[in-house]
Amino acid sequence: MILEACSAGVPVVAFPTGGIPEVIDHGRTGFLAESVGDMAMLALTLLSNPRAGITEAAHARWSNEFTLERYRLQTLKALTQSI
Repeated sequence: MILEACSAGVPVVAFPTGGIPEVIDHGRTGFLAESVGDMAMLALTLLSNPRAGITEAAHARWSNEFTLERYRLQTLKALTQSI
């Protein structure tokens, strides 16, 4: 869901678990919250100040690193290197 939000230009506030920190660069492409209180504060901040630059940066990162075409090219490269 986070990649979908980035592709759609929707701001993301998430906990830094699993692969989420690989997608979200705190303060640049979204926000990483350390607690439920942090998440609530960051969500309220986004509601009062949408920060268009963050959504643009998140969309740019998605289009440069996480599209299906990029995945396809990386898979092809890995397959050809293993042959």
